[in-house]
Amino acid sequence: MSRLIRMLGTCCAVLIVFAARAEAASVTLAWDPNSESDIASYYVGYRSSPTASETLVLVAPSACSSSSCMWTLSTASAGTTYYFRVYAENTSGLRSAPSNEVATTIPTTPPPPSGGGLALERGALNYGAVVTTGTTLGAKTPSQRMMVTQTAAGEPLSWTAASTGTASTRITVSPTSGTGTAALTVNLASTSLSPGTYTNNVRVTIGSTQLNVPVTTRVYAAGSNSAPVGSFDTPVNGTANVSGAVAVTGWAVDDIALSRIDLYRDPVPGESGLVFLGNASIIAGSRPDVENLYPNTPMSYRTGWGFMVLSNMLPDQVNRRPFGGNGPFKLHAYALDVESKATYLGAKSITANNSTSRKPFGTIDTPAQGATISGSAYNVFGWALSPKGTIPTNGSTMMVYIDGVGVGRPVYNNYRSDIANAFPGYANTSGAVGYYILNTTQLANGTHTISWTATDNLGNTEGLGSRFFTVQNSSGALTAASTEAAVVASAAGSAVGKTVEDVAEVPPDYSAVRVKKAASDDPTPELVFPEWTGEIKVRTREAEQVEVRLASQFDDGAATYEGYVAMNGRMRPLPVGSTLNKSTGVFTWQPGPGFIGRYEFVFLRTSGYGTTTRIPVSVRIAPRNDDSDGR
Repeated sequence: MSRLIRMLGTCCAVLIVFAARAEAASVTLAWDPNSESDIASYYVGYRSSPTASETLVLVAPSACSSSSCMWTLSTASAGTTYYFRVYAENTSGLRSAPSNEVATTIPTTPPPPSGGGLALERGALNYGAVVTTGTTLGAKTPSQRMMVTQTAAGEPLSWTAASTGTASTRITVSPTSGTGTAALTVNLASTSLSPGTYTNNVRVTIGSTQLNVPVTTRVYAAGSNSAPVGSFDTPVNGTANVSGAVAVTGWAVDDIALSRIDLYRDPVPGESGLVFLGNASIIAGSRPDVENLYPNTPMSYRTGWGFMVLSNMLPDQVNRRPFGGNGPFKLHAYALDVESKATYLGAKSITANNSTSRKPFGTIDTPAQGATISGSAYNVFGWALSPKGTIPTNGSTMMVYIDGVGVGRPVYNNYRSDIANAFPGYANTSGAVGYYILNTTQLANGTHTISWTATDNLGNTEGLGSRFFTVQNSSGALTAASTEAAVVASAAGSAVGKTVEDVAEVPPDYSAVRVKKAASDDPTPELVFPEWTGEIKVRTREAEQVEVRLASQFDDGAATYEGYVAMNGRMRPLPVGSTLNKSTGVFTWQPGPGFIGRYEFVFLRTSGYGTTTRIPVSVRIAPRNDDSDGR
């Protein structure tokens, strides 16, 4: 959750929430230093309501580097909203007008519990249900998954899981026992409850250690609950010269559960009524800022939604053709809940211009957006064309990426009549289709991302068809995980569940890293140097695969790596679509549509001599068509 404010025309502040927890929290404010040479100090003003008196705190120049100033409020209270402004003062004692105000609410959700060598994924679970008649429940929150992660090294640890509290059968937990890292399914089992609020616990026991996650169920009288609320975020309204794939994203929450996000466009001449584009995927962990704002809403960790629209498949309004993607378009988004209540999230206007684009374009046909797949020989189909150049027919300049890792090249140069008829006259029109055989048993059950890249003979490279899919293999179908999958499974260590403050005690590494983007026309990795805080800043665009090579030139070859994403002040396992090789220190992330904004990662590097250093990496994901911030 980051917001910018301007001060004195040159100074901007970014609000960052660190280590929010039930008893206390810290909030860190960062801003760009003023350019005037006679600035002597800064003052941070904060208050707990818009009308309360402001407390001013002097910030010495030592808190600033040439590029950033930082100050931390370490006594914030959970559930309280704080308002911040920054002032500058020069050597003559003259103080500036205040900056614009930023605010944040400290979440009340308790931290995920850990102990005994285990850590649980969530600090609380929330359910909602609606009474139809009497006490009979109608719509209710579906089952929720919560990971049990083993943080201790060594053999898998045995544990048990159960629902506890009054009327413990109201909540069911499956499985009731397990070893090591595994997923729990938590379900609201009751079919009859009166309106009101009910509490239980999910308890995971390991030896004498009990890890408890509070479960709150809110039951609404018929007609008293609400429709979804949310936002339509990208593309930026009014974006012009759009070509290729367009990321359509936003967020939504509901007091029972979201069902789907429907996307439409306005009709063009010759059409009537809104034209359906598709259903967006709703992805866990994609919008920690929304999760922080709605801590008591069911499944608030699963609020970000995203969909890729291939603008080339939109009508060509300039040349009067059904395909080609030229002209103005207006997109619409609707959020629907499990009761079929719909909320209009808004509209975005874009102007597509594919007639002058030089980038390859295309998409993945299978797996479909959000599809569930299985088996050792799943056919991934897609297609690619270049508007100005040629794609080698042997597929040598194409790559299939799973969770940001290149897994192989598709078999290219296959004919399909619909593509040939829609895009006649291109160099690869008669062989635009490719396929790749994916062994899903080498992937963990759960959500993954997939994309292709294609490079033509002119050196133009583009990512194609980024989307989410789910692997669901029965235990009997699973084979030994690939080497890459094995290192990913153990990428998170004992820091899961710890606060950002705890991990911040590990000294920063200060080594430069190399950053590579799969869809970049320049294959040379970029050398990125850390800020004075040790932070590595990476800029990318929606749905663009990024690779960060954490190993430095001084690596002793025996180092190992752990990786975490910092969400709402806590260390969590890496997000969907990411991979960390713990022995080479290569982190790859394919942030599917729905991930946008700033994401804070923490990597821990332990040398062969046992010394551990911290590599903080900030990944800023800008709108796909905003090259100024994403490149």
